[in-house]
Amino acid sequence: MQLDLGFHEDLGRRPPRVVSEPSNNLFAALQLQKSLFGQAKYIATDLMARHGIAGRMRPWHVTLFNPLEKEPLSEALVLYLKEAFSTVNAAGFQLVLDRAKSFKVHGGWAIVLCCSQCPEAIFALRRKIVEAYQQPGLDVADRKAFTPHMTLFYTSKRMPELQIREPITWTVREFSLILSLWGKTRHEEQWSWPLSP
Repeated sequence: MQLDLGFHEDLGRRPPRVVSEPSNNLFAALQLQKSLFGQAKYIATDLMARHGIAGRMRPWHVTLFNPLEKEPLSEALVLYLKEAFSTVNAAGFQLVLDRAKSFKVHGGWAIVLCCSQCPEAIFALRRKIVEAYQQPGLDVADRKAFTPHMTLFYTSKRMPELQIREPITWTVREFSLILSLWGKTRHEEQWSWPLSP
């Protein structure tokens, strides 16, 4: 699927990196498989009820690499990411999300699920994705430490860290390039790539 964002540029040039007003965002992620949506919703609503908080649920995923920092997208940059990420060769793995934490975000808190013992394979996958993007002449915007997590919802109240009674056990078989629509609680998958068994 080709995403036409209204820009038509020479693909041989460096993708533009001009910062302007926030726009749609594109990032590499693991999308929670649909068979686990019910469990994720149950955990989220249970946490809200037990801690007396209200929250806004968002599409469930684990972000692997977000190099654009909400910069304006060009067709050239979108196609560059598609080609770069298609070169990634990595193995699938099992991810167990068994702890709930609060991450400070602008204007409130993100309630997230993390793993007590994250598999090395998820870090290896991210390294390969970053390496695929990090071509000569390009700067990696995402230099922060990587803590694998899946945001359940956003709220104004902090919640204490705790163990999840029934963890989400997830067999990861692919990663995706996701378009996040600015100002909307909606993600659209642009492409996905399988991981080896």
